[in-house]
Amino acid sequence: MSDRQIVGTVGKDGTIYSGSGFTVNRGGKGVYQVAFEEPFTEALAVVATPYNEDTSDFGVATVHSLDREGFRLDARGARSDWTDRGFCFIAVGNDD
Repeated sequence: MSDRQIVGTVGKDGTIYSGSGFTVNRGGKGVYQVAFEEPFTEALAVVATPYNEDTSDFGVATVHSLDREGFRLDARGARSDWTDRGFCFIAVGNDD
């Protein structure tokens, strides 16, 4: 087995600022679907954090629906409202 990582930075509009090996579809306000161009062959872990492009508002990024092909990220503002927000992530898993 070998370790594989996918690392990315995504803007609040779903634009990929850095990283490769994935695509992003902004599904609605504060909802992003990240798809890996090549699925992992085994279980993986994803860690994501929001960042503020143009506001000092605190936010939360939550990873949902994680599987070998990608994940959904939900972004919320300080008052728990859905909000478009940039985020960074790392996906780590084993590949054969």
